[in-house]
Amino acid sequence: MGSIKPAVESNDMHTLAQLVHPLTSASAIVGATRFSALCSKVEELARAGDVTEAKSLAENLVEKAQKLPGVLMRAVAVTLSLH
Repeated sequence: MGSIKPAVESNDMHTLAQLVHPLTSASAIVGATRFSALCSKVEELARAGDVTEAKSLAENLVEKAQKLPGVLMRAVAVTLSLH
């Protein structure tokens, strides 16, 4: 999740979309459907260039990620390291 913050802070929507994309699938696979939906929405907004909304939801995403169970966080970390 560490790479998401710099993308948000620098308004880099292309990078944000690329970082969030694998999280959508990884979280869905382990049953974190709300988190997956949030990831999907952040990606959609970032790809559409909606900086304000994408940044707001991405900040929320980072906050929620801190509360994920350890198993999911490890899956997310592995997913991020592959991309």
